[in-house]
Amino acid sequence: RMKVLKQAEANQQPLTLATLGPGTMFGEMSALANQTTASATVEADIDSELFVIELAVVDKLLTSEPGLARRFW
Repeated sequence: RMKVLKQAEANQQPLTLATLGPGTMFGEMSALANQTTASATVEADIDSELFVIELAVVDKLLTSEPGLARRFW
């Protein structure tokens, strides 16, 4: 199980925005949008297996399949 967290005010506990179950996909939208900071953090509550796709691979895929980009937003 994963929790999506967003930092609240300084020195406060982060807010839980969502809980993700098995098979759920999540990703770093800031990398795709050329932003320098992430909008949230994902934290595992239990041992988890993750699959990482490098940004260069995503860029190549979106270049070869431009219609796919619309599904991200």
